[in-house]
Amino acid sequence: MTGGRGVRAQGRTEWSAGLPFRRVDDGERADVAAALAEVFGDDPVARWLFPDDGSRPGCLVEFFAATVDWTAAHGGVVMASPGYECVYTACPPGGEPTEDDVIDLPVLHARMDAIRTCSRLAEQRRRALPPHLYAIYGGVAAGARGRGLFKAALSQVVAWCDDRRTPFYGEATSARSAALYERAGFSRLEPPIALPDGPSLYPIWRDPRSSTGRGALSTGR
Repeated sequence: MTGGRGVRAQGRTEWSAGLPFRRVDDGERADVAAALAEVFGDDPVARWLFPDDGSRPGCLVEFFAATVDWTAAHGGVVMASPGYECVYTACPPGGEPTEDDVIDLPVLHARMDAIRTCSRLAEQRRRALPPHLYAIYGGVAAGARGRGLFKAALSQVVAWCDDRRTPFYGEATSARSAALYERAGFSRLEPPIALPDGPSLYPIWRDPRSSTGRGALSTGR
């Protein structure tokens, strides 16, 4: 899960400006959505949400395009590295999506029960936690892995959290992804969130630490 450019947030520019990445223009939404769809094409949770191999790629593009729009409109940030090899989306405290915010598009209607179930179970877990930054989606394209892109994006997100004394929370979609976070100093919250007759989400948490100043407000570089 992960990033390096930011989508312009409406109303909370301080949040996106606090991450030193070039802001993605609104016209780049399709590129960001396509990158996320590629990253999650064979993800176990994506396969549970959209089990048909033939329609999954198109469903994921529509799903992530709507997710990017929602995130930007609610004060969140979408970062992407040059070439969109690495993308990371997150919402600040108070901006997390709820079950009422579930994306409802005609192309997704056949799978709305699964989408709502996943959203409801995730929201139930988040609701019991202190205010936090919520990492929504992120990842690195298969051909760009091993180059430190995920670590670079994550370092900027946690710097923002540390500067504002804000915990970090996310849900890894596989045990492998959860292990990547654990190696970076994050903690896994038990138990996993089990999807009905499907895979699990692995909640990840990180308490803020002493600030390094890397998350200071910036207009980009």
